[in-house]
Amino acid sequence: MMEIRVRKVINYLDYHPDLIVFGIRNLVGYLPSLYCEMLKSTPFQTFEHFMKRVPPQLQWYWLAKRMASMFPDVPLVLYRAEDLRGNERALLSALTGLPASVFEENAQKERSGFSKKTIRRLKKLSETQEVTRSDVFRMNRRFPKSAENPGFDPFGDIRRERFNKLYEKDLVEIAADPNMTLLDFANLS
Repeated sequence: MMEIRVRKVINYLDYHPDLIVFGIRNLVGYLPSLYCEMLKSTPFQTFEHFMKRVPPQLQWYWLAKRMASMFPDVPLVLYRAEDLRGNERALLSALTGLPASVFEENAQKERSGFSKKTIRRLKKLSETQEVTRSDVFRMNRRFPKSAENPGFDPFGDIRRERFNKLYEKDLVEIAADPNMTLLDFANLS
C-alpha cells in the first residue's frame, strides 16, 4: 500500500532521488509527538483512537527496508533524531558536502509541546462537544508544558520498555544492513 502511494507521487513528480535521508526516533517519544502535531492541524481525536491507526508492525528497520527496496540504487541514510539537536549544521554539511558554516542556525530551537494536562482537558472537552483547533491552541496556551505541567507521556512502563527494545533492535539491524548508513554525529565533524 505504502509503495503504491509513494510510486504514484514519484511518477507524478517525475522524481528520481539521488539520496534518501530520514531521521528515526524512539516510538516512546515519537508517537506522542506525532499525535500532538496532528492535533494542530487535523480534527481532534483521542490518543487511544490515534493509536488504533498506528500499524502494529511499525518499526524503523521495517520501514527502511521497504524504502530501500523501492529505490535499490539510491543510498539510504538514517540518523537518530535524538542526536540531532545542536548537530543540524553538521548533518547538512555531511549530506551536501558544503561547509557547516554556510548554514544558519535556527534562532527558535524549542517548539511548544503539549502538557499532559492539556491533553486530559481536551479529551474531557471532547466528551461534551466537538473540539476545534481553536480549542486545542487555547487549551495549550492555558496549560503550557512546564515543570508544573509535564509533557504528554501516555505510556506505562511495560509499553515504554517494549518500545525501547524495539528501537534498540532497529538500530542494530540498520547499522548491520549494508544497504543503509546510520549516521554517527560524533564522527561527522
